[in-house]
Amino acid sequence: MSHPKLSIDISFQKAPIGSVQFEKTLLRIGRAPHSDIQLSDPTISEDHLILRYKDNQWHFEDVSKNGTRFENSESIPSRMKLEKPLTLKIGRLYELRFSTTPLLAAPKQKTLLNSQTATQLLKITDDQICLAQARLVQRMPEGQEKARILDASGLSLGSHPGNDWILESKSVSQFHARIDFTQNQFVLTDLESTNGTSVNGLKVSRAPLTSSTEICLGDQTFSFEMEVKEISIRPKSENEFMGMLTKSEKMKKLFSICEVVGPTDAPVFIQGETGTGKELTAKAIHDLSQRFNGPFVALNCAALPKELIESELFGHEKGAFTGAQATRIGAFESAHGGSLFLDEVAELDLSLQAKLLRALESGEIKRVGSNKTTIVSVRIISATNKDLTNEVHANRFREDLFFRLHVVPLSLPPLRDRKEDIEILVPNILRKLGLKYSLHPDALVALSRHNFPGNIRELKNILQRAAIEYEVNLNARTRKSELNLNHFRFLDELKFYQPVKSAVQKNERDSMLSALEEARFNQSIAARKLGIPISTFHDRMRRYGIERDRQANQASVA
Repeated sequence: MSHPKLSIDISFQKAPIGSVQFEKTLLRIGRAPHSDIQLSDPTISEDHLILRYKDNQWHFEDVSKNGTRFENSESIPSRMKLEKPLTLKIGRLYELRFSTTPLLAAPKQKTLLNSQTATQLLKITDDQICLAQARLVQRMPEGQEKARILDASGLSLGSHPGNDWILESKSVSQFHARIDFTQNQFVLTDLESTNGTSVNGLKVSRAPLTSSTEICLGDQTFSFEMEVKEISIRPKSENEFMGMLTKSEKMKKLFSICEVVGPTDAPVFIQGETGTGKELTAKAIHDLSQRFNGPFVALNCAALPKELIESELFGHEKGAFTGAQATRIGAFESAHGGSLFLDEVAELDLSLQAKLLRALESGEIKRVGSNKTTIVSVRIISATNKDLTNEVHANRFREDLFFRLHVVPLSLPPLRDRKEDIEILVPNILRKLGLKYSLHPDALVALSRHNFPGNIRELKNILQRAAIEYEVNLNARTRKSELNLNHFRFLDELKFYQPVKSAVQKNERDSMLSALEEARFNQSIAARKLGIPISTFHDRMRRYGIERDRQANQASVA
């Protein structure tokens, strides 16, 4: 090698995040996946900066749309030479310092940045989220140090060129050890090395890492450093979050969690009934992540025949099975560099769960009908309307896969538990449907009597049906372009419902509810207590929208 190495120190919002070295003579910096240094910032071009080593000197070529700037914020020329250490501003968030080092000054190191964030989630409780930023530091004899930021993809160390960190030492095995982030902690594993791996002076085969841990691989010494940050979870004050609307404190707290865990690479598991907005929540998490420029791929595991799900996940080769007339990539390859949303993941059969687990652990997949391994980098967001813990206990879902997916659990409440949201959801849904109607206050109050087993999706269908009722039932119209109570009579709970108009009616309804509560919702006892015939009692229940179901009445009382 006749040219010096190029060293690049990278800072994100003025905070150092890593130092890299290259022995190549052509480097590309930008947002594209093929970049030697990939930076996730929409103001950075796919190909932003090209560096070439020629005529014994490094040359810069700015090929970006938005330009590259010096430290004083002046734009650099389209072509320039590296004549001394130089700091450049790339996009809104990044600063890169370029310098050259002699060939023998430091060991060889493979250093490709990717779009994954360096922030990992350690623990989440009802009131707090614990995040960590970790790095591995090697102190050199000359007093210098080399550091690598650790992310969810892990870090392999050894003397073989295939490692992430290449160590040129005879005491280090070809594939000596690796560090992984698994089950919310960083773990060091010795890969059956010749001279062993030590943590704080003790020889280990596998050990969890905590802050300020000393690591020895042969004669190479490292320090594992971890900065832990605890963030309190407080409900957001706004009613809108990433296109979703709510007045519910529970939902606002969930939005706060999404805002914190989105920029991490932690797998997210969403529990919720059909129609509660699981895919919208998954998309919001993707948009908040460092992978926001990458694809968001959604796959409903319950909507496909079992014999096709493996092909949908991993792809297939031409001729792999009957009907496979062409090679097709699957969801994992389509989502490379982005996020993969697996809805109704509990519907996967056990054999496919094993293949999914292997893909998550290794980052490698094989298309159906192929022996070739493809490496993918995806963030998994999964969801189901089932209780996955019960599925594990019933041996219908693998426990090891459960722990892989259930890192950040989010529970979306059904609409019946947050009926205060109907008021702001209705006008938003009508606007999105292109229906220029308003809703009469009595109709809005009446809708809260319905339990919405289909949640927000059902509310959308109900409003569409009410709009049809408006068009066909001229007698039900009271004001132009206003949906009133009569347009919702197709709902069983509202067939006989009459809104409470007077104080007398309100007192009568309150008395009936009180009597029902005292009688443990026995209608005969409540009617005798009020001194009215049971048939009259039933008529007034229908008139005031008091459902006969005990659980529904409890909700009405609340």
